[in-house]
Amino acid sequence: MLIGWVLFRAQTFGDAFGALAAMGAGGAGPALLDVPALLLAGLVLSVEIAVESGVAPAWRRSPFVRAGALTAVLLALELGSYPGPAAEFVYFKF
Repeated sequence: MLIGWVLFRAQTFGDAFGALAAMGAGGAGPALLDVPALLLAGLVLSVEIAVESGVAPAWRRSPFVRAGALTAVLLALELGSYPGPAAEFVYFKF
């Protein structure tokens, strides 16, 4: 459906294929995963590997501690990737 919308709204086929190529390749704009986010994900992965291999302390093996830590990481990723105020909705400009 999204591809059909791009084909319907584009002025030319060149514009449509350019938009589809940008959607597939990431396109211009801010990157979703920057260096701090990748470092945070690597830290979480290393802690999970330590827990699964039995190297981590016993209190870190608790499912509640792990769930809380992963929730905090997801919240940090969500808040850290906030791009700012959204652009004005285009359909209000008719």
